[in-house]
Amino acid sequence: AHHSFAMFDGDTTVSLEGTVKEFQWTYPHAWILMMVADEAGQEQQWALELPSPGGLARDGWLPKSLVPGMEIVAPIL
Repeated sequence: AHHSFAMFDGDTTVSLEGTVKEFQWTYPHAWILMMVADEAGQEQQWALELPSPGGLARDGWLPKSLVPGMEIVAPIL
């Protein structure tokens, strides 16, 4: 249903490397908007859905943990 992960291959992990465009500390889920270069070198915007801010805070995240311009590698499970 709403929180199902059935559509994903749980045995495959991919990493995205790029630059943070925006970190949205919002309920019900936080989001990372990041710019990632495609195979041709053109930047594409990706939106990564995270757990809720409450869950992130319990794991040590803060609203300013990611700032625009920050280079990150995001593992996608």
